[in-house]
Amino acid sequence: MITSIKKLTTLFLIATVIGFTACDDDDSTGPNTDLNALETIEGESTLSTLYDFLSEEDWADTLSQEGPVTVFAPTDDALEEAEADTLSDEALTDLLQYHVVEENLTYDELQDTESATALNEGTLSFSTDDDDAVTINEDQATITSSGIEATNGTVFVIDTVLTQPEE
Repeated sequence: MITSIKKLTTLFLIATVIGFTACDDDDSTGPNTDLNALETIEGESTLSTLYDFLSEEDWADTLSQEGPVTVFAPTDDALEEAEADTLSDEALTDLLQYHVVEENLTYDELQDTESATALNEGTLSFSTDDDDAVTINEDQATITSSGIEATNGTVFVIDTVLTQPEE
């Protein structure tokens, strides 16, 4: 009887160890390509203000569809500094549209791209410095990550809110 209990205890311990080591605790920081652009923004802690603005302005359709889209996502700090929460609905919509391009641009492509047209028909210009960092609109903003892949495009975190150059 004691032998049976020892065997069961040993079997239980082995099963427990196997169970814990087989768990998929994927703690990686890589892209979650199961999320669309809006869900990707929602999942980034430094982009919560942008997500709130996008939700308030009913962008779910635009950033949840098949795409492709590239989103240049200003951080919470950048939006606060730009006082984006004081903008009218029309101005906020225009500002948000200036941060989205209807094509999926990768970081490598941005390094070789001179410009792209935003949803509001404004032009975004890109340049690359000696360290291969990509800046937008003549150093107005710097892309701070190599991009977060989404099912319908790419989200790039930027350190400043983009404004259209005066013509």
